[in-house]
Amino acid sequence: MSEKECEEDPLYQLLKKIEIEEVHTFLTAAKVNIEQLKYMNADDIKEAVPPLGLRIGFRQKLFRWKESEGGDEDRIAPLPSFVKPDVKAPLKFILNKSLHSLLNESRKGMKILEHEETHLCLPQVLRDELISIIIEEAMLEHITISVPDFQALLEEICFVLPSQINVKVFICFQSGKNFGKK
Repeated sequence: MSEKECEEDPLYQLLKKIEIEEVHTFLTAAKVNIEQLKYMNADDIKEAVPPLGLRIGFRQKLFRWKESEGGDEDRIAPLPSFVKPDVKAPLKFILNKSLHSLLNESRKGMKILEHEETHLCLPQVLRDELISIIIEEAMLEHITISVPDFQALLEEICFVLPSQINVKVFICFQSGKNFGKK
């Protein structure tokens, strides 16, 4: 594609607007157009954009753009490709917004998402940061997290951060509750 054709391509224009036009070559090679871009998920991005660093940057900018366009957060949430089939999407958001959206609002939250994607785990320091982000949001928004909300919040954490399923099982075992069984 010539430089002039790129400049006229709506996909290229959008990528330029969100400041990640270097993925244009990968997307056009994968035969992705601007209309299909609206429906891309993390698995699609992984197939279309092989370089990890570029893929992470593109994913974050794409999902921010989708959210700014008023997209459905359930459809656009960038889930890692290693989500286990037994993990179900949360039925409600305890924090009045998705955990994914909350994490995308701060550098610390984005660091948690990126670490989960690249390392398939969270060290204790990032788990502590996750809890701090959740508590801060609850306090700022005057949200009371009740005991029944705990299971739903735990489910959402496992949905957004699948590596935390083992932590959920441990928490449930330690608390004497059987939250992990359906």
